[in-house]
Amino acid sequence: MARYSGAMVAVLAGWMVLACGAAMAEPDLKKPDPGLQERVDAAMRRQPEMVARAVEKLQPQRPGIRDIYFIGVAGWGDQDVFRKEVRAVRAQMEKDYGAKGRAVSLVNHARTLDAVPLATRETIEATVMAVAGIMDPQEDILVMFLTSHGASWEGFSLALNGTDLGRLRSPQLARILGASRIRNRVVIVSACYSGQFVPALAEENTLLITAAASDRSSFGCTSGAEWTWFGQAYFRDSLPKHHRFAPAFDAARKLIERRESKEGFKPSNPQIRVGTNIRAVLDELGL
Repeated sequence: MARYSGAMVAVLAGWMVLACGAAMAEPDLKKPDPGLQERVDAAMRRQPEMVARAVEKLQPQRPGIRDIYFIGVAGWGDQDVFRKEVRAVRAQMEKDYGAKGRAVSLVNHARTLDAVPLATRETIEATVMAVAGIMDPQEDILVMFLTSHGASWEGFSLALNGTDLGRLRSPQLARILGASRIRNRVVIVSACYSGQFVPALAEENTLLITAAASDRSSFGCTSGAEWTWFGQAYFRDSLPKHHRFAPAFDAARKLIERRESKEGFKPSNPQIRVGTNIRAVLDELGL
């Protein structure tokens, strides 16, 4: 797996991949477009204002009701699939889980530069902390969905226009969530090697789902796809049928195993860890 230290690596012409990384965890960074980079640089300077504006639109917490707040993070900005997944999952949370008016997206993509905050470690932390200030951190539930490429024990990839924006590592996300004091959490990480988030995030107030084990790739990150294989199996095919987060995972894992076996891929081995306290909260709500 190649490492990036701010260097920008040209991608091979016509690059296409079925796996987020059968041979590597993520594709090489593409050659940056100078015109787009000017827009990216300008957008980076506006991020505090854009995050504040996005959070200002959120509906307040309702005392005595367990409201669901949603944060979606699309990390790798040079492929459409991650942006599309966050858009679709946000719509699903708004429609089926009562998160309408209580959802925020952070997206690395050229199409959304002027409308949606970027996904960086700074904006992720600022958004979580701002949402925590609006919701009741003891009563309400945060559903956080992160989708991108990932590298073995190097975290969740953040990139745009061929530029590495850094990586969100599991201890960093654990620190952010801990500092927020949000008690009830559903965290879903879709990326290669996303099982690396389990040791840091597994605790009794968290339901944690990852698309792969810590030593496995996940699949389906083609540029023209609407979903990754995990996203399709979990959010599109299983969650609408079961409505409950954990049973939907069991169904999705079987779908993924069958698809990987048919295609001859090494199993991604998705992971789930349900804390005792969050299980009780979700049971109370039929989730």
